[in-house]
Amino acid sequence: MNLYRFHPFAEAVYFLSVIVFSCMIQDVVWAFVSFVAAFAFCVVLSGAKAFSNFKYLLPVAVLITVTNPLFSHKGKTVLFFLMGNPVTAEAFVYGAVFAITLCGVFLWCKALSRVFTADKYLLLLSKHLPKTALVLSATLRFIPLLSRRAKQVISVRRAMGITSSLSYIDRVKGALNSFSALIGWSLEHAVESSRSMLSRGYGIKKCGHFSDRHFKMCDLLAIMVVLLLDAVLFCGMALDAFTFSFYPLVEFGVVKPLLILSYCAFALLCFIPVIISLSEVLKWHFYKSKI
Repeated sequence: MNLYRFHPFAEAVYFLSVIVFSCMIQDVVWAFVSFVAAFAFCVVLSGAKAFSNFKYLLPVAVLITVTNPLFSHKGKTVLFFLMGNPVTAEAFVYGAVFAITLCGVFLWCKALSRVFTADKYLLLLSKHLPKTALVLSATLRFIPLLSRRAKQVISVRRAMGITSSLSYIDRVKGALNSFSALIGWSLEHAVESSRSMLSRGYGIKKCGHFSDRHFKMCDLLAIMVVLLLDAVLFCGMALDAFTFSFYPLVEFGVVKPLLILSYCAFALLCFIPVIISLSEVLKWHFYKSKI
């Protein structure tokens, strides 16, 4: 997918903008747009595997929606009383919107982890923060490596028949033993990596880096578009265009032209990756039809 062709700095500006603005406004339209765009982006990146995120997000969303009225008793629409405390419809709505916002931010971070690879962190940080870039790159590499090793350890133990017992205590002991083996294996690998770096002269002199990514005109145009949309959203926030309120009643308030403009700007900001991907797909089918 051609989203990877952009310079890491342009990608960093985009993800920083969309994640920050997704968290800043508590609005039902805002939260819904952010969630739908983030999920569509994950579908573009991972295909049908993106639907597996719901097995984690759905229980969290339901839990937040249900438990928020237990802690917040604001609102005029009282549904019932629980242990003498009112449970209001406004609290349910606020919990649902907050849950959608949280799930949207999670999906944006999921997309960020797919697009922003370790070499991009090195490219952005190696010039001014080389040690931080190295630690961050090693950490990002360590997480999938640890996951693969955990699956290998569990598979070997199952093949040996060690974890075949159905007893809960035996399964807990087996999990602890697998975790111990995994930690020992990881520590040994860390020592080997450090020795390899020392033997290759790491730290003797200032290290450089190589990257075939160059800042191009399309990257500058992408940053300018993102900053322009950010400016529109900042103006909407500064001029109090967002009139949606949860308490004491759920209401939209006065619909202003600046509010509609801000909604459109945020929707365009969120759907930029999907638009780029769809345009590339259409371009590919067009060129293929000409063959």
